[in-house]
Amino acid sequence: MDSNGNYYPTNGLSSKKLVCNIGHCDKKFQRPEHLKRHKDTHSGVQNFHCVMCTKDFQRNDNCLEHYWTHVQVPHHKPKRNPRWPLEELERRVQRTTRFPDPANSRPATISTEEAAKIIEKLRSKWEKEFPRE
Repeated sequence: MDSNGNYYPTNGLSSKKLVCNIGHCDKKFQRPEHLKRHKDTHSGVQNFHCVMCTKDFQRNDNCLEHYWTHVQVPHHKPKRNPRWPLEELERRVQRTTRFPDPANSRPATISTEEAAKIIEKLRSKWEKEFPRE
């Protein structure tokens, strides 16, 4: 890493040539975008929020995947997250309101585009898990 905190390629024989030198990390990556994504984990900032519970995420893909934990799946016993049938969960997401968390200053709504993306992801996963016969 140079004096500006930028990453540098290694000279070793490894196919992973990009190194994170934040603190004592030293993780190696092949692609610059993977290194950048990893670098964000060091910041601790969580910009993505589940509108159904108070869970926060550093990455949008992890947040979208988390929504499946709120789907009530047939013949599965409930887990620790509150669960709803898919149609009810879609309605709740479309309302774009989150349960208020007085200890946190996060926004109380999500955009229509974000809600549509969440619903699309849930429907897609439902169709893969439970294909129509």
